Amino acid sequence: MRRWLRRLSYNANAPLLIGGLLVLVLAGSALAAPILAPRDPLRALAVDPANPGLSTPFPPGTRGFPLGSDPAGRDMLSRLLFGARYTLLIGVVATLGRIALGMVIGMLAGWYRAAARLLNSLISAWSAIPPVFLAFFAIPLLAVPVFGLAPIGPRNMSEVLRDVVVFTIVIGITGWTEAAVRCRTAAQGLKSASFIEAAYTAGLSRWAVLWRHVLPNLRDILLAEAANAMSGALLLIAELGFFSFFIGGGQEDITGSHYLDPIYAEWGSMLAKGLRERGSGLWLLLEPLLAFTLAILAFNLLGEGLRRRR
Repeated sequence: MRRWLRRLSYNANAPLLIGGLLVLVLAGSALAAPILAPRDPLRALAVDPANPGLSTPFPPGTRGFPLGSDPAGRDMLSRLLFGARYTLLIGVVATLGRIALGMVIGMLAGWYRAAARLLNSLISAWSAIPPVFLAFFAIPLLAVPVFGLAPIGPRNMSEVLRDVVVFTIVIGITGWTEAAVRCRTAAQGLKSASFIEAAYTAGLSRWAVLWRHVLPNLRDILLAEAANAMSGALLLIAELGFFSFFIGGGQEDITGSHYLDPIYAEWGSMLAKGLRERGSGLWLLLEPLLAFTLAILAFNLLGEGLRRRR
């Protein structure tokens, strides 16, 4: 038994196993949020009947609030579970955009000499811009509400949907260069392969060879890069949360200060609110921060495991 376990630990791809398991847990928790969440994530409680002697926010461990509540009395566990749906969905769509853009530009840069210099210059120039810096200026430019800039009052769903689309596009166009570099290198290495020469001999055009023979050989690279791109997208969402960049609605408090109070639970908005309201309870900041950390770690491990499998 001990020898079998030693052999299993030696041969097993630990990052792939651990990362894959964590990703499955995250995805399952998000999908099963209506079942797992103990309360409505948007329902505010000034006083909880089960805890009449406590005022909001309820600390972690309070009966009925295992992870506590926010100052409005909304259950943090429920908000984290439902928030995973929005955050992971935005990350997945942004990742698809990153991979698609990086794949196309990288393959063209590695395959066509005429376009290589221009595309390589584009990859190098884009790589020099920090993603958070680019998003920091692109999001307000595209009229997505951010801290201090949102219109006051409730916002309809069409406005929120527009903001989600723009927010996701900005995240998607900030992190495609790593996939482009990997695809460019792989495409350059495949140009002299014997099966490529055979495809030319069979009469296929360059374009047909590129999409029929080169692209399938990039599958493993793209899978690993997709996991890494997802990790980068989540990291960017968290970084923007620290700057109070998230999708939400504007409100005005009794002092006349403008701030954003999101109309739904999402990890980036929870992080921004937790940072602003950390004086009410440090768990308001730590819990969404730990959720981001776990998700980023999961996709990093998954990407490393997929890279080792190649």
